[in-house]
Amino acid sequence: MAVEFSKECDKDQGFDFKQDEHKTFGYINTLVIGDVEIPADIKVVEATADSGVKIKAGGAGGESGGDTAGIFKKPVVAVLKNAAWNTLPTDTIKFEGLISTSNMQTISMLTMQSLSKIVIHFSFVIYEYDPVANLYFPSFCSKAGSTPTGAAPGKAAGISGFGNDPNAIPIYGVLGKDNPTGAFQISAATPISGDAPLGLKVHDFKLHVAPPTAKDAQQIKIQTSNTNKMVKGWGLPQG
Repeated sequence: MAVEFSKECDKDQGFDFKQDEHKTFGYINTLVIGDVEIPADIKVVEATADSGVKIKAGGAGGESGGDTAGIFKKPVVAVLKNAAWNTLPTDTIKFEGLISTSNMQTISMLTMQSLSKIVIHFSFVIYEYDPVANLYFPSFCSKAGSTPTGAAPGKAAGISGFGNDPNAIPIYGVLGKDNPTGAFQISAATPISGDAPLGLKVHDFKLHVAPPTAKDAQQIKIQTSNTNKMVKGWGLPQG
């Protein structure tokens, strides 16, 4: 049974995490398209227990106030605006977000090439606030990957995701296509986004990822609170 799972993310909280706000935010942390690694070149606040800003306890994420200099140190590929999946193992995961000018240029060049079935290796995470436990939790994230049939291990296999957080482990997919046109669903807008935070030059980005054929299903974790969680398979195991 399909259950639509959609998360709207606050891009301002993603770029500049505020401890006294409870807004949902998320990232594409790592992304390899075919043999092209898209650099994680947007620096955000690493709001984890091992950074200068804590994501737990006290309000929305730890002790408020204090010196915030030097905390924009975690590189990500994209700050998300939304992500959606109907939770079926054969369905496409859809992302919309914001990327740097350099990555916009790289992705625009990719879209001009003659693309076939493109394997993607990527990791993502969306954080949501639990008002009962008084902390943020990963409500939607990549959990564990299985190498696609006939493919070599991913170029980004050593990338561990969002800092020291165990969430957002890279998984595999293939570049999604539109029905009925068959066009690959990846794009990066040339103009500066109207959603760009003041002073930043970022661009609207869209990526649809379909499940790959692999020995084991990719694993995706979904949570509705800090304690209510499940792991769902994405893709049908083959051989």
